[in-house]
Amino acid sequence: MQLEPRTAQPATVRLVLWKTSAVAWCKANMDGSVTHDSAACGGLFRDYTARFWG
Repeated sequence: MQLEPRTAQPATVRLVLWKTSAVAWCKANMDGSVTHDSAACGGLFRDYTARFWG
């Protein structure tokens, strides 16, 4: 199935900030992207002090 790319701008834009998690928790943030012939994703892990884990 072939999908056509969207060229329209989003209806609204919201600023999203990272917030620390509860004490002794680890938080995972992930994102992905798809183009005509490729896809990619990535993510990171941080603890409740915002320390990067991977």
